[in-house]
Amino acid sequence: GSSTCVLRDHNGIYWMGFTNGFASYNPLCSRFHNFSFAPEEPEVQANDLAESISGDTIFLGSELSNGVKLLSSSGKYFSNLATRVNDYGAQYILSTLRDPRGNIWITSTTGWYQFNGAKKSFTEKADTFGKNLITGYRYFYAGHDNKILFQLGFRTVMMIESNSEKLILKKRLAYPLPDSNQVAIKDIIPAPSGNYFVVYHYGLVEYDSVFNIIRTIPIAEKNKPRIGEGHLTSLIFDRQENIYVISTDGNFTRIKAKSGEVKVYSEQDRNAIGQCTGFALDNDGFIWLSCQNGIVKFDPPTEKLDRKSTRLNSSHTVISYAVFCLKKK
Repeated sequence: GSSTCVLRDHNGIYWMGFTNGFASYNPLCSRFHNFSFAPEEPEVQANDLAESISGDTIFLGSELSNGVKLLSSSGKYFSNLATRVNDYGAQYILSTLRDPRGNIWITSTTGWYQFNGAKKSFTEKADTFGKNLITGYRYFYAGHDNKILFQLGFRTVMMIESNSEKLILKKRLAYPLPDSNQVAIKDIIPAPSGNYFVVYHYGLVEYDSVFNIIRTIPIAEKNKPRIGEGHLTSLIFDRQENIYVISTDGNFTRIKAKSGEVKVYSEQDRNAIGQCTGFALDNDGFIWLSCQNGIVKFDPPTEKLDRKSTRLNSSHTVISYAVFCLKKK
């Protein structure tokens, strides 16, 4: 099956969710350990992963299953957190995220939930289904300033204070490009400057701290290489504040912070990379790419590509969303 999410735990082990199970990868010995969902769950797909602050539990959000699966640090299933079912009698978990206090925030197509890390309690925070509110809540990040940002619908964002759950901001984002009726937010990343970069289908938009537009980078500009083919899907920054983006046709592209120079790596080294579908920056400054040809480790200063393996849960490796939980030194 195809992979849908990846998490790096506090021990440096990578956990990957698939359309038909999940796997762990130990980079020290380059060893994969594959796990399968139960035979009675043939259509289950893993959607997102989070780690408890103690490191003893992995939270695996899935669709068409029994909610959020709780796994031990060795990958053994021991319990689940059940959410309310939708009109089709199914639980569909969209995202899982840990805040700085160790609480796990969960969104589904029916509501918004929190697992309290200290009390070990699971509560529903908002009934988006029964109240006919916008479903499709999706978390983007939990900052160390106790702010949590998540998406409502196609182009609306909401920010809350995680301690008090006080609403800080709720705003439908302005979009300056001409294709405004065809776009949705694909990713939001806080920039080193304190601004936000939002990834849309056909361009990147930089907003200030309250989401007023600062600048736009279209997917195609005159006299410049395209920054993506198809639709843009995700973005990260390296330590030099350069921008990297991935698109649906698999391009892995860098946009230099100062000059705006565009370089498409997947076109220049297709044999090493192939089509890229997900990436993340680790605490050593390396970018880890999930590609058609396996897992690739990319070093931004040297631009060196190091392909790790093609042996994942199947011969086709597709990671569409990546979150790394980094170990503090």
